[in-house]
Amino acid sequence: EPNAQRVETYSRDFVEGILRTMEPEQFENLVAGVLRAMGYHADVTQLSGDGGVDVLASKDTLRLQPPIIKVQVKRTTISIGGPTVQALIGTLAPGGGELALFVTLGNYSNEATHIARTRQDVRLLTGAQFMDLVFEYYDKLDAEWQRLLPLRLVHAVDRNL
Repeated sequence: EPNAQRVETYSRDFVEGILRTMEPEQFENLVAGVLRAMGYHADVTQLSGDGGVDVLASKDTLRLQPPIIKVQVKRTTISIGGPTVQALIGTLAPGGGELALFVTLGNYSNEATHIARTRQDVRLLTGAQFMDLVFEYYDKLDAEWQRLLPLRLVHAVDRNL
């Protein structure tokens, strides 16, 4: 019997499968696309020599007003460690006008999570949290992403209500 939980699980597995097979550059562009759907101005940086920053985002079109969000994107499903998170933090300019966001399809080590908890300027998004954002902002994603992730809103039986 189709039910809400099965439909949701199938849809999440489907999206995760597509995300895992994306080229790293394509995944960076999707992260920027989700940030744009959320109301940010986001651009992917050059592929090499980016200093570990894959996407720059801001609420200000010209990025003149803080905060500037520096995003590192890893399409990996392995656990991201503390040194990798520290490297992203190292790209932040002093003075608090910049924030760090790390996006991965996997999770984070205890050390990385501890680092993020002790800092106001760092956020870590797991693969599950990123997929939550994809589903939440799906209707605001550009058409190219909607074609790649063909989803539609469905009503399904949920006997748990």
